[in-house]
Amino acid sequence: MKLLLKVIVLSIATFVSQEGFAAIKPHGATPEEAAAARETNSSHHREVDFFEGNGSPHRAPDVNGIRATHSPVPDDHEFAYVLMSGSDDGVQEIRDLRRLVASNLPANVKLVILTTVDSAASIRSRYEAWIPANRLILATDNSSHNENGLWARDSFPVPVLDNETKTATLVAHDYFRPFDSFKAIAKAVSGQMELRSEVFVGGNLLADKKGNCFSVDSDRLFDMSPSEIQAIYGCASIHMLDHVAGIGDVDEVIKPLGDNTMLTNQASYVDQLKSLGYNVIMLPDAGGEYRTYANTLIVGKTVFMPAFGTNKDQVATKVYEDLGYKVVPVRSNYMSDQLNGSVHCQTMAYPAIKKQDLLHGLGLRELAE
Repeated sequence: MKLLLKVIVLSIATFVSQEGFAAIKPHGATPEEAAAARETNSSHHREVDFFEGNGSPHRAPDVNGIRATHSPVPDDHEFAYVLMSGSDDGVQEIRDLRRLVASNLPANVKLVILTTVDSAASIRSRYEAWIPANRLILATDNSSHNENGLWARDSFPVPVLDNETKTATLVAHDYFRPFDSFKAIAKAVSGQMELRSEVFVGGNLLADKKGNCFSVDSDRLFDMSPSEIQAIYGCASIHMLDHVAGIGDVDEVIKPLGDNTMLTNQASYVDQLKSLGYNVIMLPDAGGEYRTYANTLIVGKTVFMPAFGTNKDQVATKVYEDLGYKVVPVRSNYMSDQLNGSVHCQTMAYPAIKKQDLLHGLGLRELAE
């Protein structure tokens, strides 16, 4: 029987003008998107394709028969790449986020910008004003209509570390929002990639350095069970938090740092987190349903933190600075209030992987100058 390969659906958002505001879709799923995702996840025979180093796949038919050979990458890992869509759809805050990330990445980190062939020249010119050319990688998957690429954390594969070699591999999951871009069937990324049929969003999974995982028990799980998440991503343990704020992703409400430090903006979580052995530090309530100082991108000792133009920005900044981080504030009023997502949601970070393996695994090709 012919092997049916699952695909990673990748989106490269087309750069459009100010009139393109309608192209931006809010972070959360619509009721129709959520219902379709739950229907997908209700299957009793979920499919997994494993791609080994020679590109040959083999199939595991059910998640219950899978034992992960990897562990999740913690959110404060030493990353080598940061990935973003090149699109800003004319929204100044989104453009500023990209400028601030590009301008402030540590010198050993490269920036991968996803764009289209037609937009490459203008994107390269813009970004080379912010980051040296030898640290900028422009990539495309030849798509021409990719309005769904803004939320990179949801759509791109999640990095994991092989338990024996400690090298980075990827676990790819379906996204609740269809892409009209090129559908890439990936081969190996540093030896192995898993392509899974479950719908899952990367913003609802965080791990500490010991492999302990956290998710919010919200409709953003699309009926995935904690045991399934633990099995898929190789979590040492899985801890569910009540949905008390935001759209229901864990990266809105906590930030694990190191082995035993946990930041949170929710007082109702403190006892639970302390019972797990964490030194819990409170972030201020940013105000508003979707505003949060936990939705940060951490690269080395630099924190890209949402900011809202209030005195609470300084309070949150001091929390991170007291832990030894340099804070880069990223204004997020429109992104949080209107689009319901912020810095962490629009970025993806990957550990050291050979550039060609990374791009090949993501189904992308580098655009030459």
